[in-house]
Amino acid sequence: MKQIIIIGCPGSGKTFFAKQLSEILQIELFHMDNIYWKKDKTHISREELVCTVDEIMSQSEWILDGNYVSTIEQRIKGADTIFLFDYTKKDCLEGVKSRIGVKRDDIPWIETKLDLDFEKWIVDFRKDTLPEIEKILEQYKYKKIIRFACRKDKEKYLIKLKKNVNKNITIHTTELNIELQDDQWQMEYIDHNRNIARAIVYDEDGNFYFVRAERNDDFGQATIIETAGGGVEEGERLQDAIKRELKEELGVKVDVICKIGVVSDYYNLIHRHNINNYFLCKVESFGEKELTEDEINNFHLSTLKLSYEEAIREYEYRSNTRLGKLIANRELPVLHRAKEIIDI
Repeated sequence: MKQIIIIGCPGSGKTFFAKQLSEILQIELFHMDNIYWKKDKTHISREELVCTVDEIMSQSEWILDGNYVSTIEQRIKGADTIFLFDYTKKDCLEGVKSRIGVKRDDIPWIETKLDLDFEKWIVDFRKDTLPEIEKILEQYKYKKIIRFACRKDKEKYLIKLKKNVNKNITIHTTELNIELQDDQWQMEYIDHNRNIARAIVYDEDGNFYFVRAERNDDFGQATIIETAGGGVEEGERLQDAIKRELKEELGVKVDVICKIGVVSDYYNLIHRHNINNYFLCKVESFGEKELTEDEINNFHLSTLKLSYEEAIREYEYRSNTRLGKLIANRELPVLHRAKEIIDI
């Protein structure tokens, strides 16, 4: 949850919730009203609004608070999490009236009265505006959409989120840093390093996704299980590399939750030092894979969908070969740590 929009009827407490969310997650908050309106109550053009929102969304983390239906699909498309406030008309009108005469962070002036057109918009929100929003959300139902029907729903969510974030602080700030030697082949010399991005990929139901490869090369004949991933290209950021590799090998779009750590290991047989950067990634959606001819014809690369327990057993079973043992030694500690983070 790093790219967030908050939408729903005015007066439902979106802005206050947005401020609380920003403080808990330590993610910068942007108010749509502040972007659109000037202090003299004139406003920027729609084109300027779209450009400004695009600039914000180009950042890795952001919270955007506000409706503006004309640009709402732009924001829903770029968000990983959508909060929708669907309160009663009575609750929203009470909320709007309570803020008259109060200085607020989300608009550049103080409201002195309830505008009649604005009041009518609130009264008709569920009838006129909400169906438009729901129609757009239906196209992106694979995204994380959290709905609040009353203030109690919101408060319960914030209490739970605070507890989870506090628990996460320790484990997320302690990244793995493991160095392993190749105990299967004797070292003669190492002549190159390879910077690699890899991921433990999981879904909402607790399934994990790996690749299976059929190898018959210098390492011998073996069927292996391995995390999806590959070499980082020159000038490429690690997070961009892992998203690219996961799209290619698993056909999956992911939310990068955190970096698990680095495992340094060696393939003495090919004189290589591997620097494996591991990330924890959650599935957002599946699409087409983009496998190379070599991956299709020589490695017969396929996807494994396993429970945590099944994955452990598969790694242990495939460690009956020399290469399989090297991979299991490298990846099992990472899988254990990933499970700890997910279970928080």
